Amino acid sequence: MIIDSHTHAWRVWPYATASVPDPSTRGSIDHLLFDLDRHGIDRAVVLAACVDHNPDNDAYVLEGAANHPDRLVGFADVDSVWSDTYHQPGAAARLRDRCASASLAGIGTSLTRPTTAG
Repeated sequence: MIIDSHTHAWRVWPYATASVPDPSTRGSIDHLLFDLDRHGIDRAVVLAACVDHNPDNDAYVLEGAANHPDRLVGFADVDSVWSDTYHQPGAAARLRDRCASASLAGIGTSLTRPTTAG
């Protein structure tokens, strides 16, 4: 079995839309499944990232994982650098609430903002 341990999926492509011809579908769960099939990958961990244009990415990723439990494993985004709660008091309670509110396999969080080559 081949497992990709770090993938993403979004309702809307979160990066420069000029870089892809289909920003409304490029990052979708369906596109991810297509790519997994195309490359012979059996399962994938999908890390939610509530980045630009995707504040509901947790729900999207976890719904996709629930709809494809044999293919996708969902990790939620809690208090990452993109969230309004990043470095704010109450992180333990938010983590507890998030774990109780969804069937998820884990939590992914980004501790530093990504940089772009300039």
